[in-house]
Amino acid sequence: MKQQLEHIVQRINSLAKYPLLVAVDGCGGAGKSTTAQALKTLVEPRHSVQIVSLDHFYTPISAAQQTLVKDEQARDHYFNSQAFRQHTLFPLSMGQDITYQRQDWLTATSSGAYQIRAQGVIIIEGVYAFSRCLRDIYRLSIYVDTLPLMRLQRLQARIQPSVDWISHWRATEEWHHRYEQTRLAVNYLIYG
Repeated sequence: MKQQLEHIVQRINSLAKYPLLVAVDGCGGAGKSTTAQALKTLVEPRHSVQIVSLDHFYTPISAAQQTLVKDEQARDHYFNSQAFRQHTLFPLSMGQDITYQRQDWLTATSSGAYQIRAQGVIIIEGVYAFSRCLRDIYRLSIYVDTLPLMRLQRLQARIQPSVDWISHWRATEEWHHRYEQTRLAVNYLIYG
């Protein structure tokens, strides 16, 4: 993985227009946050780097709702990609700083306002980061892939109030990545 990341850093250094928006997508537990952090460490000697975690933009689905919604309807409930495009990605791509409320989607608590400056390299990491309606804004895209069993073990090991959401979430994200062919659309495929 380190060699792949070094190649990505070279590509970032060759691109002249900033802010440079980079998508890091993949299923839950694949290693997106770890990849984004490793990329930040490698890029920071030359550029400022900020990471935006989509965990702060997700909306929970109750157990009762999980029995009623699936696939596209579930994905759109978990993550409003159009609102994210309009209020976050597009303004950043136009050089406008943004402020958003960080939300813990599993506990429905807010941890206050967070500002992203429209400068340097901005890594957007999370499931649905490279959704089809967002792709034209990114300059680089990465899909982090890992074996399904390892992803499940990582998700279950996280500190969280309950693991009841995991099976519905996984079915939704797997449908999304198949439907949108995310793995085929990205610039780089990394195994985490």
